[in-house]
Amino acid sequence: MLCKLRGVSEDSIDIQYEFKALKAERMVDIEMSKLRYGDQPGSWTEVLGEYRRIFTTKVLLRRLSLGVAINVLGQFSGINGTSLQA
Repeated sequence: MLCKLRGVSEDSIDIQYEFKALKAERMVDIEMSKLRYGDQPGSWTEVLGEYRRIFTTKVLLRRLSLGVAINVLGQFSGINGTSLQA
């Protein structure tokens, strides 16, 4: 998939580096999840903990707020805005 996305062959050094970096990042995420929530993969504690992180982490809360604001303001553009005034 990375090869098609980047338009290079599988033997490219950049593709190999990016693939290994993605695998390493995924392994770190799994280990951090184990440290936070225990060894039970996909448990409710893990799922609820990840959702709780969205609201308690400042950076993630800012991203969530920005996304919600864009969607709310987007409702006032186009035909929605003119139909509300009519």
